[in-house]
Amino acid sequence: EESEAALKLVHLNESQWGDAENRRLYSTVGVHPTRCNAFGSTEEETEKLTNELMDLAKRGKDEGIVVAWGETGLDYARTQFCEVEQQKR
Repeated sequence: EESEAALKLVHLNESQWGDAENRRLYSTVGVHPTRCNAFGSTEEETEKLTNELMDLAKRGKDEGIVVAWGETGLDYARTQFCEVEQQKR
């Protein structure tokens, strides 16, 4: 949801600046490790969200607004939000 909102923000910013030539804002697509519970508990749920992120990233790249993957990796300092084993999935 946050990645989708970020892309909408870029489009809103463009509407204020006139066009893509004057673009001043870009976006990333990703999920912070502490939010990894969003991937669900089954392989099917994980695959579904992964595919949604990939589609969003591809669309954003084609539009010239997604420039990187954001927030990848493991976060062992905040395991109260998402356990290590879930992060590794």
